Amino acid sequence: SGEDSTTVADRTLCPADPDFFALPLGEGDGVRVDLTLLGNDTGMGDTLTFDLLPPGSAADADPNAPTALQPNMSAQDDDGNEVRSLVLDVGNQYVRDGSYLVRVRGQDAAQYGAYALTAAVTRSGAGCVPDDAEPNDDSGAATDLMALEGFDDGGVLAAGVELTADGYSRCAEDQDWYRVVVAEGDRLTARLNIVDAMGDPAPASGAIALAIVDAAGAVSGFEGRDPGPEINAISAALPAGEVFVRVDGARVARAGAYSLTLIRTPGDAPCEDDRYDAAARNDEQGSASLLDVMHGEPLAVPGLSLCGANAGVGGDTDWYVFTTEGPGRLQVDLAFALGANGAGDLDLELFRDGAPGAVASDTELAAGARVVVADAPADTWYIRVSSFAGEDNAYDLTIDFTLAEACEPDGAEPDDERGDATEAGAGYAAERWICRQPEDVDWYEVAVPPDTAYTFHLAYLRDGDGWITFDVYDADGGYVTTIEEALDAQCLVINPRAGGSRWFFAVQANTFRPDAEPDRVAYSVDVVAGDQCAALEPLLDQVDWPEL
Repeated sequence: SGEDSTTVADRTLCPADPDFFALPLGEGDGVRVDLTLLGNDTGMGDTLTFDLLPPGSAADADPNAPTALQPNMSAQDDDGNEVRSLVLDVGNQYVRDGSYLVRVRGQDAAQYGAYALTAAVTRSGAGCVPDDAEPNDDSGAATDLMALEGFDDGGVLAAGVELTADGYSRCAEDQDWYRVVVAEGDRLTARLNIVDAMGDPAPASGAIALAIVDAAGAVSGFEGRDPGPEINAISAALPAGEVFVRVDGARVARAGAYSLTLIRTPGDAPCEDDRYDAAARNDEQGSASLLDVMHGEPLAVPGLSLCGANAGVGGDTDWYVFTTEGPGRLQVDLAFALGANGAGDLDLELFRDGAPGAVASDTELAAGARVVVADAPADTWYIRVSSFAGEDNAYDLTIDFTLAEACEPDGAEPDDERGDATEAGAGYAAERWICRQPEDVDWYEVAVPPDTAYTFHLAYLRDGDGWITFDVYDADGGYVTTIEEALDAQCLVINPRAGGSRWFFAVQANTFRPDAEPDRVAYSVDVVAGDQCAALEPLLDQVDWPEL
């Protein structure tokens, strides 16, 4: 078949006793292996991982061998369990014909714990199974979506609602065509959503092209071209009659399973200025419409419009201005109203008073737009809403601002200055955090005995969603260097010196996720005797950790 998925649950790995699973693969197959770590009865020593070993590998094959593949991403499931994954797309250069081994092992010989293992295989083009709509490889053989329940409304596609058809797939070198009927001046929006064998959103193995084609064979409006998992196309005003949606793409691009959603926007209603443009046009920053944004009370502003014809060449632009008490989390959302006389593709930009350029923006072609500023200070903010190619659009605006909770200092505070540095000797281990507001820095003082090596190690505690760095200063407070070898972990070896040595480290950290504990950034710190970077960061064994 085109896709297969198997889960092995309720397994337990014992110390120094790896588990093996056979996984037959074909040339260029796509593979996803998920290892869910379920822990043990102690809550410690339960760090597991896995290797994908090529055909003919020995059971004790070196995991660092070039042919051995290991997890390339990590996340958490809904229960908070760590999931380590290896994902290889269809057409990759690593997979060849033969029986592979999935070897589940501890990060070292002492690790043990329960786990679940899932393997999903997407067969390469030769194994692709055509969907039930085939053959629909050209407009003459297009699948008639008007025959589906709810699609036909008096001989034309129903307007102002999302109509979804699913159960389709695209094999390599394949075109899929679908037919609908529209009225004069209508615009059509098409959205293609791709899922994998497990039903999760997943990109195709190459760029997929989604286009709306008129009866004369010409592509109308904006053609979406992207691996996905979501691809959008928006037409210009269409003539009455047949219209086709075409799914095409790169030669090797397979979309294992996809759904197609259509929205017809009638073209007979003129675009009307909203209440802000009608009162005093808000086309420029200097004439922005004032909005009253309150902490903890999302402000919903419905029934807004962009009328391109009313603004001349270039279309309409809407500006809004508001203030925040700050610091806090600021989120701005646009919802594109269905049934409006518009193409439904809006760009959202957020500006801070006096700052150069946009602080955040969302200009993707999608059904909605959102920008988030996790650490928004007290200030004046401007929103600019514009439309694709000056088209008419209707939309709703929502602004949500929440003041940041006061960050409770960790047990080492105050340690924001070198004179207040925490003394950290061999064996020091702690979980600390850095408050976002006010901006925080944690200082450590490490005194190394004569003829002894020390390792100073930091690890970000949100599973790779942020960065952590530290500056190094000598005993006199002179700057030496900045350690930033990886994003979410850092390690430094202090080499032995006959008379010993003393160092100061200033730690800084942040997160990439706007919704991840916005008031603080947590990390762990360890000081260990000897050269221990490889033991403390086995997953980053390719990093050449610095030395002093």
